[in-house]
Amino acid sequence: KKEPFVVINPDTLWNKNYSSELENLEKLYFKTKKSCLLIVNKNLSFDTSFKGDFNLNDNLINRDNNNKYIFTGLQILNQSVFDFIVDKKFSMNKIWDHLIHNKRLLGIESNQKFYHLNTKEIYDKILCLKTTD
Repeated sequence: KKEPFVVINPDTLWNKNYSSELENLEKLYFKTKKSCLLIVNKNLSFDTSFKGDFNLNDNLINRDNNNKYIFTGLQILNQSVFDFIVDKKFSMNKIWDHLIHNKRLLGIESNQKFYHLNTKEIYDKILCLKTTD
C-alpha cells in the first residue's frame, strides 16, 4: 500500500519532452510522499474548449470556479488514496477532492503544448498539424 505507482492516460499525446517533467514529479512525490499531478495551463491546450480542472499555488493543488490548469493525464499515487472508496466504479475526482480537502494533492506545471485526443474532430485537426512537438 505504500508503494507509489504512475498513472498515464492514453488519450494525451506524449513525447520525450515530458521525461524531465515526469522526473520532477517523481522528485516531488518522494520528497513529500503526497499524490502528485502534472497539470498544464489551459492556454497551452490545443483544444480551447477546456474550462480548467485545478489551480496551483506553491505546488498545492486546489479548485474553485476559475480553474486555470488542465490535468494532463499523468499522476503519481499510492494505493492508500483509495482507502475510503467503497464503490467499484468511481470518478478520480472523488479521490482528488478528498486529497485537496486534506491538502495532500500536489502538482507541477507542464511547459508542453497539450494535445488531448478527446474527440474525432480534435484527432483530425491534430493529424493535419505540421509540428515538431
